Amino acid sequence: MKMRKSLLIVTILLLGMSSCQQDDELIYSCDPVEDAWAKENLDDIRVMTRANWLEIDDSKKRVVYRAFSAEQKQDFWVEKIDKILLENQWEENESAHILLLKDAVKEHLNWFDAKGIEADEKTFDEFKIFAYQWLEYARNELKWDEFLIGAIVATGNDLVMENGKVKNSMLSSNRVILKKREEVCNCKTSNVVFTTCGPLSNSDCVSDSCDEIRDCGFILSETCDGICKFGGVI
Repeated sequence: MKMRKSLLIVTILLLGMSSCQQDDELIYSCDPVEDAWAKENLDDIRVMTRANWLEIDDSKKRVVYRAFSAEQKQDFWVEKIDKILLENQWEENESAHILLLKDAVKEHLNWFDAKGIEADEKTFDEFKIFAYQWLEYARNELKWDEFLIGAIVATGNDLVMENGKVKNSMLSSNRVILKKREEVCNCKTSNVVFTTCGPLSNSDCVSDSCDEIRDCGFILSETCDGICKFGGVI
């Protein structure tokens, strides 16, 4: 009887996790209250622009972004990249590299599919190859540090430069949001090239019993399946 009870508990827990990850109905948050809020406000969310998104409270940004349509997410990143090019001084090869990212975003609406980029193996492979090559060139040829790279491709917030350095990186602007609810995954453990944990050398994405959700990794297109650890502390 005790074994049956234990198996029942495990089954319930597994079903609870899979319902957040694989339900036919789209889930915008594993928090039922937050998910219900997004669905109640979906009509308003689906007409929002990136400018509107920047004005909302930080606590709502992740769930609102997840509730965007694929077209909205694509436009979101094109608008962000245009702003990066317009409001900052770049060398010619840097501008060309940023434009390469913009072109890739414009050409790949399927990178923002609501079911997740991992759902189609060919699409995911193509995405990973592009991300790897883009990141390697940024690091090795342009000598961009992880603060700059993260501020460009790992957050929807604006890139703000001051004296040639990133003023508010993804770490400073998003870490509060990432740490707010530890049971929700906030990084991609299998992505050895790039996670959304931040640019610090002591940051890492570790496997943890968290609820999987989308909006991690390169241009926030991968599924989050781990928890960010900073200096040994989750």
